[in-house]
Amino acid sequence: MKSSKTQRIKESITEVEYKRLVNFTKRDDEIKDFTKERFLKIYAILFYTGIRINEISQLRVEDLKSIINNGEVKIVTHKQNMERKLYFSQNAVQAIKKLFADDLLLDDDVKLIRKLNKPYASLSNVNMINTINKHMQKALGDSGYTSHSFRQGLITEFANKGVNTKIIQHFIGHRDTKTTMRYIRPTENDIRGALVR
Repeated sequence: MKSSKTQRIKESITEVEYKRLVNFTKRDDEIKDFTKERFLKIYAILFYTGIRINEISQLRVEDLKSIINNGEVKIVTHKQNMERKLYFSQNAVQAIKKLFADDLLLDDDVKLIRKLNKPYASLSNVNMINTINKHMQKALGDSGYTSHSFRQGLITEFANKGVNTKIIQHFIGHRDTKTTMRYIRPTENDIRGALVR
C-alpha cells in the first residue's frame, strides 16, 4: 500500500501575523542587526505587495525612489517573464520610507535587499526563501507559514473586501484568474462567521 504524505494547511499572513512577526524579529537576539533589518524590510515589502522573493531580490535604490515619489514601481516577474507595475498605498509608502530611509542616500544601483558589505549583490533566491521561511516558522510557531503566506493573505484580504477578481489578478501579477482564485483562503473567523446552524 502506498503511503501518502499529509498535505499541511497553508497559513495566510494577515495584519495580526505581520505585527507578531515584526515584534518577534525586533526582539530576536539570535540574529545580527544587519540580518534583523533585512528581515524587517523583506517582511514589509511582502506584506504590502504580495510579490515573490525572487522579485524582491531585483529591487534597487532607484526603485525605492520610484515607490516613494510615485507610489508605484515596475518589476519583471521571473515566473512569467513579463513586466508589471506594483502599486503602493500611502500607508505602504510611509512604512517603506521609514524602513529604507538610510538606503535613499545610496547609489541608485544598490540592491535594497543585499549581502553584508556587498551593496550590489543580492542573496540567492533559494537561500533567501529558506532563511525567511525558517525565521517565520520560528516567530509564528507553525510550519504552515512561508514567504508565500503574504501573497495568499493579501489576495484573501482583497477578496474579503469584495475587490473584483480581475483587479486582484492584475495587482498580484497572475496571467489567469483561476490561479488567483486558488490563493483565496478564508480565515477561521470567516468560516465561523458563515455558520448557518
